[in-house]
Formats: sequence, structure tokens, C-alpha cells
Amino acid sequence: MGRTKTVSDDEVVRRVRALFLRRGHDLSVRELAAEVGLSTATLYQRFGSKDDLFFQALAPSGPDTSGWPDPEEATSGLVHLGQLCEAVASWLDETLPNVLRLMAHPAASERLLSGHHLSLHQQLVAQVSQRLERLAERGLLEVHGDLSLTARLLVSVAHDAAVAHALLGEGAGRDTRELSRRVELVWRGLAPGSGGG
Repeated sequence: MGRTKTVSDDEVVRRVRALFLRRGHDLSVRELAAEVGLSTATLYQRFGSKDDLFFQALAPSGPDTSGWPDPEEATSGLVHLGQLCEAVASWLDETLPNVLRLMAHPAASERLLSGHHLSLHQQLVAQVSQRLERLAERGLLEVHGDLSLTARLLVSVAHDAAVAHALLGEGAGRDTRELSRRVELVWRGLAPGSGGG
């Protein structure tokens, strides 16, 4: 029978994430192990390698949508789409710095192309699609054609806003007017009675 873990894997990942974000990948395994109170052998045993731990610590999981606007409470399709795009963009604001660190890692191409990044995109599109479907059921918007295509367009709008925010820096704030203009452009094809055009 093995010994009880004194530090959970989740706690190790949380602590190591903070270290990697502060100091980058150049930390030694000995430094990482000391920070989390484990031996280097235990760290290797539980996580395989420093690269594996790096990717596990920085790879984003799917979005927590609990704080996203609820389509059941929406009174306006346009307002809801704006709030939804802002929520997606905010999640991307938090996620993009880690993704960029992962992409800069020498082993990233092999690992990122294995599907994790695509999986995150698919999760976002699925979440947005579900909300669009519910808004359509409630008569707050009309769907013309492929719902997932519309969801991908809205995710792209949010992604562009997050990238612009990342390039301008944290202090710049998001250009909410520009995001609103883009959502309104998409809305023209979704508004009830629009006929898709």
C-alpha cells in the first residue's frame, strides 16, 4: 500500500503554474520540487517530466461558463450576444498569456497540435452554439443555416478582441465600442425578421 499524498496533484499544478508564470520554463526540477515540498523523484514519478508538468500547469482547461450570461434571462438577443462575446473575450484574456507561453516552448508544436488547442476551440463553439440555440427557441434571434458557423464567427469576434487587448497591454482596457460594433454586424443576420441578410 502506497503512502498518502501530502500535496495533491492539483495543488502541485497550481503552485507550479504560479512559478512558471513568474519565472518561465528555466526553473530546475529541484527548484520546482522544493517549492511544492516534494522530492525530485516524486515529482518525476507523478508528472513524468518537467515539460509534462509545464504543459499540465499552463494548458488551459475549458471555460467556466457559470458566470456567463444566461440565455433564459435574456430580454434582448443583441444585448445578450454582446454580453456573451464579452464573457468569451474575458476568458480568452486570461487564457491567451498561457497559450502564448506554451506556443513558445520548443516542444509545443508536437503537443499543441495533438488536439488540445482544437478541443478548447470546439468547447467554446459548443458553449456559444447552445446559447444561440436557446435564444432562437425563445424567439430572440433567427438562425439561418449552420448554427455552429454562427457560433464560430462570434468566438472569432471575441478572440480578435482578446488578441487586441493582449497586444495593447493590460492597462489599455478593452475597446468595448469596437466589440459592440462587430456584434451588431453579426446581429444584422440574426435579428428576428432579418431573413438572414
